[in-house]
Amino acid sequence: MVSVESFIIGDYSARAFEFRLLLASTDTNVTPNVSILEVSIDMPDRSYGQNDLVAGTTGLTVTYSPAFKASPALAISAQGLQTGDYYVMTSKSATGFTIIFRDSAAACGITNIRLFSQRLWLRYIEAQMTQSVFSNN
Repeated sequence: MVSVESFIIGDYSARAFEFRLLLASTDTNVTPNVSILEVSIDMPDRSYGQNDLVAGTTGLTVTYSPAFKASPALAISAQGLQTGDYYVMTSKSATGFTIIFRDSAAACGITNIRLFSQRLWLRYIEAQMTQSVFSNN
């Protein structure tokens, strides 16, 4: 059985939410109706960053702990690169990523990096309800 509580604006933690709208009328000739029901859920944004990580010749694997709910946006700032140096990022997911730096000849190199990952959440749900107005005139 699902417990039902009155809605109060606040911070809640759950895997899922169910909403119920109870309608009542003191006039027996009218049934209440709803034309639009809106629920907006705004989850806190989450950011993750590190400075001066060393990506060795075999690359660097970064693991998010805890994992994001979905793969985040990722910004990399590499320091001390020479002309023609570049990076290759693999295995990018909600749990982390792997990055390796190469020079213009595709040889692996050692580089210091800064990283920033962020996931912004806003879920918006709108339901158009069927009108139910009855009159006993």
